Amino acid sequence: MDRSSVTHSLTLRYVAALCLIAGLAAAGQGVLHWLIAGQEETATIVNRAGRQRMLSQRLVHLAMQGEQEKVTQTLEQWQAAHQELQAAGEGGGFDRRNSPEIQELFTELDPLLQGMTQAVQENERPDLAKLILLEGSFLRTMDRIVAQYEAEDRARVLGLRRAAIGTLVALLTLLVLSGLFVFRPAVSRLRRTMERQRETETALADLADLQRMQMSQELHDGLAPNLAGIAMLLRSDAPSSLAAEQLDAVMQTLRRLMSGLDPSPRLALGMEAALSELSREVLELHGLRLDLELELNGPFEGDVAAQLHRIAQEAVRNAARHARVEEARLKLSGQAEAFRLCVQDRGHGFESETGLNQGMGLRIMASRAQRIGAELTIESRPGVGTTIVCTNLGVGA
Repeated sequence: MDRSSVTHSLTLRYVAALCLIAGLAAAGQGVLHWLIAGQEETATIVNRAGRQRMLSQRLVHLAMQGEQEKVTQTLEQWQAAHQELQAAGEGGGFDRRNSPEIQELFTELDPLLQGMTQAVQENERPDLAKLILLEGSFLRTMDRIVAQYEAEDRARVLGLRRAAIGTLVALLTLLVLSGLFVFRPAVSRLRRTMERQRETETALADLADLQRMQMSQELHDGLAPNLAGIAMLLRSDAPSSLAAEQLDAVMQTLRRLMSGLDPSPRLALGMEAALSELSREVLELHGLRLDLELELNGPFEGDVAAQLHRIAQEAVRNAARHARVEEARLKLSGQAEAFRLCVQDRGHGFESETGLNQGMGLRIMASRAQRIGAELTIESRPGVGTTIVCTNLGVGA
């Protein structure tokens, strides 16, 4: 999986986790507000029911005192309050709808209400005996209605409390899962990226040191003796043409060194031309014959070509400097997406278990291989030789 797809996947997980967390948090707040609103309305209904009981008692009390005008006013208030309670959730003054149990109790209450109304209105004077008899049944039924309201409210609160706890548990679970499957992988990938960046910076610094040492060695072993020879020719009576020939040779050597530092002109002509030029370079500079075996199925371009050429260059130069052989073999097959590079010599060799860790050039080759998604393996034994293989994940060794 490439870096862009990994980043896209982590972004989708992160956004999905945030959306779920926000949704659960909003649901929890909604449940809480619903609970508060339900509590307020339940309290209002219970208060109205208590007022209904109070009005019935006041009605009987006023009837007993013979205050007919006040009896009529109280009766109207009492009937209006009853209708408001009975019509809860059906276009009345409350949003909460009465349950079937409460509706059944109101059905039981209707005959008592009608009977008490008739006892007050039908005669010139209220029928107190009938009114008092019906009042007891009315109050008991109202007590049952109030008790039913309270029981339903407790059940509702319990259900909402469970829903709130469930929402909280789901939210905490989601946070834990987000930490495990979104944030922890993201942090881990970020840590690995930072480590690779530090390794790359270290490798680049090592590469600069190595190139300075290589340049110093090339100047010391190649150009310095030639220049010293030219100086001696100029001081002697030798023909100037001889010094000029030596100076031309120095210029050619200098151009080769410069092309080794920047392989882009070589690579512009293709990998085959670049490796052929590398073969001529090591032959002229180090006397090493490089046997090239190229089986290219496609072009090598961009960073893959540059890094692979650098790896081949370093491996061949190591063979020229340290293996103490006159001939080495370089084989490259495949294309930029799937390749195998092998550089082999039968020279002195070294302990391969420690060579990769101790040699700066070998570490840089490994870093270059990692940069282009390839793997570098080194097999070497003293007195047998060295084989360096760079292959991407698509080609076996």
